[in-house]
Amino acid sequence: GIATFDPADRQHVDLGALVRAAAAALYAAKTSGRNACRRTDDLDDHPRAPRHVLEEVHMAAIDRYDIVVVGSGEAGKYLAWTLSKAGNRTALIERRMVGGSCPNVACLPSKNIIHSAKVASLAARASEFGLEVGSPATNMRGVQRRKRKMVDDLIKVHLGRYEASGVELIMGEARFVAPKAVVVTLNDGGTRTITGERVILSLGTHATIPEVPGLADATPMTHVEALDLERVPDHLIVVGGGYVA
Repeated sequence: GIATFDPADRQHVDLGALVRAAAAALYAAKTSGRNACRRTDDLDDHPRAPRHVLEEVHMAAIDRYDIVVVGSGEAGKYLAWTLSKAGNRTALIERRMVGGSCPNVACLPSKNIIHSAKVASLAARASEFGLEVGSPATNMRGVQRRKRKMVDDLIKVHLGRYEASGVELIMGEARFVAPKAVVVTLNDGGTRTITGERVILSLGTHATIPEVPGLADATPMTHVEALDLERVPDHLIVVGGGYVA
């Protein structure tokens, strides 16, 4: 499970406890793939990390920041960019999607595909406007190509904003090991231990399957899979009327 702490606890980080907690997390990751440390004040209730793991954590640099943001969605990225420009040393930790769901799998990709659908609808009505274009056909692979290029371009824009603002973008998964301190399992391998005077959680949301009898057995799509379809479905039932739907 994820390590927990009291957000109201504003004490300075105990570096000794942090090293022990980070060592326990690292040892657990190496041995069982899970973080065995659930609370920093319960370290004695969990198996101690071997000395060589403690030494490994001692040798690793503990990176200190004024601001640490976990999650690069709409709130997280703008907070990070703004606070960094105001003179705060800032790091942002993102597990997978640079920029969050909006430019990758939600708001903007859905509008991109909807625009293609509008063009297809207009092309099918070309004769109403005095145009002769034959019978237009939809090429979903082409639609997806256009959408993916847009997403790639948006990610480049985001990376440029991180560089321009001075925010360090760290790709990986963060786990709390002490108040205001996280160990990041890096996507490229390895770990980093990071502390912040202020730690901001901007974790966002994810698509879920409601508990409707039989629904999960039907293996329905969420909006994420629907936006990656490379064929036009013959029939489509949409459950829910949220913004993306």
